[in-house]
Amino acid sequence: MKIFINGLGIICRVGKSPKEIIQNFKIVPQIDSIKVDNKIFPVCLTPEDWLPKKADKVFELAKHSIDDAIKMSQSKINLNDTAIMAGCTKGYSSSISKHIQEQDIADIAIANTNQLNIDLSKHYQIPYIHIPNAACATGAQVLNKAVNLIKKNEYKQIIICMAEASITNEIISAFHQLGVLTLNPKGMLPFDQNHSGFHIGDGSAALIISKENLSDDSIGTIDAIASGTDATHFSKFKHGPDSIMKLIDQALNSANLSINDFHHLNLHGTATKVNDIMESSLMDRLTKQNPNLLFSSTKRHTGHLLGASGLLEFTLCLIFAKNNFIPQLQARSPLSNLNKNLIINETDLLIKSKKFINVSYGLGSPIGVVLGESS
Repeated sequence: MKIFINGLGIICRVGKSPKEIIQNFKIVPQIDSIKVDNKIFPVCLTPEDWLPKKADKVFELAKHSIDDAIKMSQSKINLNDTAIMAGCTKGYSSSISKHIQEQDIADIAIANTNQLNIDLSKHYQIPYIHIPNAACATGAQVLNKAVNLIKKNEYKQIIICMAEASITNEIISAFHQLGVLTLNPKGMLPFDQNHSGFHIGDGSAALIISKENLSDDSIGTIDAIASGTDATHFSKFKHGPDSIMKLIDQALNSANLSINDFHHLNLHGTATKVNDIMESSLMDRLTKQNPNLLFSSTKRHTGHLLGASGLLEFTLCLIFAKNNFIPQLQARSPLSNLNKNLIINETDLLIKSKKFINVSYGLGSPIGVVLGESS
């Protein structure tokens, strides 16, 4: 069963409207920086003048994208049949700082997972549904849970939102200790010989979903979702792309679709060596089945939005598909033998790309695969 997307909102370093986002994906990414522990880290900050300065940034980021999604949907929020699922897996920056100093790890986990959900529920006066926490695959897990609730008729529509504002000393320090952050002032370089890890970004994406098309201007559908894990290692997959291929096949089968029905797959693209090698193998396997499948990687422009990355990148894919656009990957020294279907250093590529696949993975090895389609 297809689930309709009736509203869409997004805000990040690349932009806050589809037109702006498409234009900015055609140019060199704008990279900011932050100093932590006497080191300069590249980051992608959402411009401050886009948001009020009176409240916590992650709340304002989330509210901005939700308000835009509601405006686009042109449908009234009914307290009796609408709920919200919103999250920020690394928590409010103020909450993290406070709890690290004053409380224990349980309080940090609570602040991380559902505090944003509670606050937005109060703001919009609608019930909230607890979100799962699956690290950088949380967006897919949240979509999966919401879709299942819609299919069971528990709610007529659900507002889904994931936000991150985790460019803080604590988060930067923690990921640096894990060895996954780049210090390159140009930011991350996925599938490049000089890849050295990712840089963090902030922003938010929101969708309104239901069984029916409630919007005057149809946006698209979620065709299938599959989620799982390769829980053999904290930060890499022992079985390479096998687990991802299995989930892609599972999603295709549940939607009664073939890989040949798809035009575009958005990679996780963290620019870590382990991920680049694994996803290079994944691309090679997929193009053996569908020689016309094109690949993209978007994190260099947005930064890695951690728990919000999956939902934000799915939302970007909807915008790309609506505009028959696939973003280019700007790489000066591409990996040798890199799959030719990864779009590199092209300009203004316009191509039919209505059906797409978005993949995401997280620390602890959760995996999310979402099949989407624009109207």
